[in-house]
Amino acid sequence: MTDDRIDAVILAGGTAERLGGASKADLLLSGRRLLDLVLGSIRELRAERDGSDVVVAPASVETPTLRTMEDPPGSGPLAGIGAGLELLPHDAGLVLVCAVDSPGIGAWAPALLQAMEAGTDADGAIVLGGEPEPFRQYLQGIYRRRSLAAALEAAGSLDNRSVRGVLGRLRLIDVPVDAGACRDLDTPEDLARWRSCFA
Repeated sequence: MTDDRIDAVILAGGTAERLGGASKADLLLSGRRLLDLVLGSIRELRAERDGSDVVVAPASVETPTLRTMEDPPGSGPLAGIGAGLELLPHDAGLVLVCAVDSPGIGAWAPALLQAMEAGTDADGAIVLGGEPEPFRQYLQGIYRRRSLAAALEAAGSLDNRSVRGVLGRLRLIDVPVDAGACRDLDTPEDLARWRSCFA
């Protein structure tokens, strides 16, 4: 089963408290902003397909894409996903959902897309990875637009709701991914590790 569109919602509203409160979207890896690196990987994944990108971030984060914020600001990633979906122009196709601190997206996103195109009727595919034991990474996923929207609508209020509690009800394919590829970026040690990967 194939879908002609791959839209994306990138959650970029958080600050890195353990990195001095810096905007994660604006952190540099090999001279590129983290947000630009993520957007570039999404464009490569999309290839010749249509798709729109929505960045959920405050106005202080510059982006060439559509932008929105959850309402009220700071009400959690699930509310951010909902706000992002509202700006997407189509109600079909696939939606990639990720946090901006996903520098390894180029490694895991193609595997998720392959899983979704293998004739499945699943609602989505998500990363299964992490340390010390692999776990389901709902913010590193590709979902069917209609399934994702239905799950959010059924949840009612999205303010500070558990991502796992809402999206965990979907029929999802767990795609094993190396822990290094799905590691996020929260600490100076994480930043140094990712900078060494992109050096």
